[in-house]
Amino acid sequence: MIGSAVTPTHEASQPASRRSSWAAVVWAVLFGVVSIPTFGLGVVLAPVGVTLTVVAWRRAPHDGLFWVGATLNGLAGLGLVAVLVGLATGDVGVSLG
Repeated sequence: MIGSAVTPTHEASQPASRRSSWAAVVWAVLFGVVSIPTFGLGVVLAPVGVTLTVVAWRRAPHDGLFWVGATLNGLAGLGLVAVLVGLATGDVGVSLG
C-alpha cells in the first residue's frame, strides 16, 4: 500500500509459534514418566529439558503453557544439580553391585 503506515494483513508478521513450548512440556512429562521406573535416574536427561526451555524462552510467547514447561524442566534441572553436588561432596555414592 503506497503511502500507508498500516501493514496489510498478508504482509503482517506471523504470530510466535507455541511449538517450542509444547516441546518443552512434552519432554517434561516424558521425563517424569521415565523417572518413575528408574527411581529418579532420569535426572541425567534434565539438560535436554532445560535446553528446550531456553529455546522456548527465545521463540514462544510466555503464556501458561510455557511456564508449566519451564517449571517442570527447572525442577528437573535442580534435581540434577542436587545429585551432582551430592556426588562432588561425597554425600551420595554410586554402587553398581
